[in-house]
Amino acid sequence: MPNTNYRRGVSYEYQIIRDLICSGYAIAQRSAGSKSMFDIWAIPNTPDKPVLFIQCKRSKIGISNIEGYFKEDIERVRQLPFLTNIEYHIYIKIDGEGEEKYRIEKDKLFRFNPITP
Repeated sequence: MPNTNYRRGVSYEYQIIRDLICSGYAIAQRSAGSKSMFDIWAIPNTPDKPVLFIQCKRSKIGISNIEGYFKEDIERVRQLPFLTNIEYHIYIKIDGEGEEKYRIEKDKLFRFNPITP
């Protein structure tokens, strides 16, 4: 039987998948158990939205320095090619506080939503 942290992580991933489908993505899929660089990938219904590769994280507390805290993960992503219409994201679920979403770019992180409860 999976541990509680694993179940919470999977629950968060399914929440993201539901949100993606509701926001116009034709396919959103978990990379279940693969230990790959990304937990979710999503393909849009229309060409005006990017293909997404998302890394999901959970934290019990807010993190003030995301780039430092997840440095190794972010640096691995930055080694990938940055192609038109493909985006790499990191979503962080903060227990009791909501979530933060970032787009990983070659030289910076771009936060694209406020914390939502």
